[in-house]
Amino acid sequence: MSDNIKNKIMVVDSSDDDLKLLSSALEETQYQYYSFNNQEEAIANIDEIQPDIIVCDMSMDYSDELNIPDYIEDSGKDTPIIMISDEEPLNLSMAMDLGADVAVLKTPDYFELIETLDEMIQAQ
Repeated sequence: MSDNIKNKIMVVDSSDDDLKLLSSALEETQYQYYSFNNQEEAIANIDEIQPDIIVCDMSMDYSDELNIPDYIEDSGKDTPIIMISDEEPLNLSMAMDLGADVAVLKTPDYFELIETLDEMIQAQ
């Protein structure tokens, strides 16, 4: 990818506080990010934004017909999904069942998430 084109990260978390913390952490990176506090709004913007990676809070309701992992799968997109959770121990099995490619714990500085984003972008 060209140096002047930033990778796009879509962040979806129903907690406004967590969304603010994560947005602050992403401001310190080279990524262009888009924040949403619900899946419906995020889904309405996926085609326009075309994110390289989507970060979703695991605690959101994924049982609705309209949810991000199902939308990605149904639309034939191969956009990776990172699930984040503040519950320890991290339930990797649940994250994978929900459609995640990777799951990481929420931390105040989001260091592990940023590291994971870096690794996934480099692998693309």
